[in-house]
Amino acid sequence: MIRDLPWTTRVRADECDPYGHLNNAVYVHYVMDAARAGGRTGTPAALHIEYSASAGPGDHIQVEPVDDDADASSYRLAVGDATVATATISWRPAPISAPDVPAGAFTIERPVEWRDLDRDGRLSPGAIASLAEDAGIQVTAAHRWPMSRCTAAGFGIVLRSHRIVFGGPVTIEDTIRIATWVRDPRRSMATRRYVLTRHGDLVADLSSLYVWVDLDSGRPIRIPEDFLADFSPNFLP
Repeated sequence: MIRDLPWTTRVRADECDPYGHLNNAVYVHYVMDAARAGGRTGTPAALHIEYSASAGPGDHIQVEPVDDDADASSYRLAVGDATVATATISWRPAPISAPDVPAGAFTIERPVEWRDLDRDGRLSPGAIASLAEDAGIQVTAAHRWPMSRCTAAGFGIVLRSHRIVFGGPVTIEDTIRIATWVRDPRRSMATRRYVLTRHGDLVADLSSLYVWVDLDSGRPIRIPEDFLADFSPNFLP
């Protein structure tokens, strides 16, 4: 199955976020590009990616296979000898349905755009990660913590992992509904759930682990008490 791997690319400045780090959704694009280069076709059932270090403009990222069989493909993403992320794609489809969205979840709607679709006409995994990122920024602002306030307070909210379960297809005429809420807030981290649906049918279900970090040192910090108080309506089972 593995043909043209490892797969290597150079990080462009326009792929990075305002912190100067490679955007989390772009890692997902890289993993899927590597899977295609390795001979994989078809639609993934799920993708799990863990971020361990940051990459920036000009870095060369190599995506190398770790394990590959009929059911799953695992990869290591590295800059030189340093691992920046690991990922596993599950290929075996499983019956899925949209989970119950609790009352109090923050919801937005977003039309499907041409750039969101992959060559199979499906919402691409990278686009799904981007939609979740946008919803996360909007829900933070809606609870009185826009990114500018977080930065002024000296902390950032850093993604540590995504677990994405993929649902059904969409079309360019569709509108995606995104519901999101926080589960299990702990000392310096919390899991945010994102459920993307189309006319009630599941498009994607994400569980994303975030860590609060000091912007100067990059070290984890306790979630600020005023942040927790403002976000309490969005802390749901």
